[in-house]
Amino acid sequence: MQAKPDSVPSPEAARGGYAPAIPVIGVVLLLIFALLYQFNYDLYLRVLDYLIDGVWRFPFLDWIYVPAQIQCWQQGVDVYAATPCDPLNRPMDYSPLWLRLSFIPTGKEAVAWSGLGLDLSFIASTGFLLGSRRSVEFVVVALATYSSATILALERANVDAVMFVLAVVAALCLERTLAVRIAGYCAILLAGFLKFYPFAMLTMLLRERLTVCVALGLAATALLISFALVYLDELVRILPNVPRWSYFEPNVWGAARLPGGIGQALQAFTQAAGFGGEWFDEFGSTKMLERVAGLALLLVLLASSLRLAKSSTISSALDALPNRSANFLVLSAALTCGCFFAGQSARYRAIVMLLSLPGLLALARDGQPLVNRLVFSSAVIAVLLVVWQPLLLHIGGNVLGYSLRPVTHGPATGYAFWLVQELACWLIAAILTTVLFWFVLRSPIALRRFARRKSPP
Repeated sequence: MQAKPDSVPSPEAARGGYAPAIPVIGVVLLLIFALLYQFNYDLYLRVLDYLIDGVWRFPFLDWIYVPAQIQCWQQGVDVYAATPCDPLNRPMDYSPLWLRLSFIPTGKEAVAWSGLGLDLSFIASTGFLLGSRRSVEFVVVALATYSSATILALERANVDAVMFVLAVVAALCLERTLAVRIAGYCAILLAGFLKFYPFAMLTMLLRERLTVCVALGLAATALLISFALVYLDELVRILPNVPRWSYFEPNVWGAARLPGGIGQALQAFTQAAGFGGEWFDEFGSTKMLERVAGLALLLVLLASSLRLAKSSTISSALDALPNRSANFLVLSAALTCGCFFAGQSARYRAIVMLLSLPGLLALARDGQPLVNRLVFSSAVIAVLLVVWQPLLLHIGGNVLGYSLRPVTHGPATGYAFWLVQELACWLIAAILTTVLFWFVLRSPIALRRFARRKSPP
């Protein structure tokens, strides 16, 4: 996907359009839950708990956290130690920039309305996800968009929904001329300064020609260094507050879970079988197994992804993607892989995978070669498995009668379902890493270097 510097939007970009049916579904669902909350609170809690596995007694819990931090900080409270303004007394683990956003209202009623506005902004942005009128693709996008992961993000009004909206804004800007594309990179920088992981979207700078890429890259680097120097003391204090989860926590995803969980599962099974699993800890075998398995998985993923990216069948199909679908796909790949390899993420952050759906569905259509259909259809199925995981847990336990929750000395069905989920995450990461390799290999900088090597002496 080469950039079209300072040019009019491509025909592909112009055909992107907006699908209002997806946001309409979201508004209807939001209205239904609001009515349930108002008139049948018990049913509201039961339905949500079945869908997201962990509903709180009141909505917008994560958004309440933001103005609570601001309010306490303005009162001189050390929010990096504790935040009494917050219902759960959660210490600050977001960017220090949030504390400086004094325009965010802190009153109870205003917080509720701003949380609702955050949800509506996210819902409105989902209209850009559908790039075709095919009924099957509409159903897939609708199912993924309003899955357990999304409902969890909206029920808590989590700020990752803001990151999603800024990613959509960036993708739309990157279809346009250089001046508008710079605005898109500013949206990426804003998202990064607010939540850090969106800095991965700066990968999109590689779409620019060398001089623009270097200039914007240097400007972004200068801003990052300045931000780090100004807020260094606070950034250091954030680290201990970052949540850490068990490898078998159901509402979490990340690369460390599969190798780490395998070691813990083997230890649990050997103890349950009476073989004694103490030697795992005594000799540090659990950690050793985790590191070896993690390294092996990473090497296999990188090797297979690079091979797929160099495949003429897959690279040609990626080259032919409409500009908007390609932008969404690369942004999603950067965000998803950044979150996946950096550590464990809460389930609601899986909404970044939604951005990949327009591209993945286009690459999995009937007209594509068989290998493309197999690879990218499997990615779509894996995304659906990941974003609907909490509901699948309840279906397995309540409908099928099998516990799908892995715990120490737990049932084999729980570990099997956990393994399927983790393999689905690794599959998504492998295919989106393929997209990143393709994007780098097709960047103007790489193509220019390749052409120089191929030119006769």
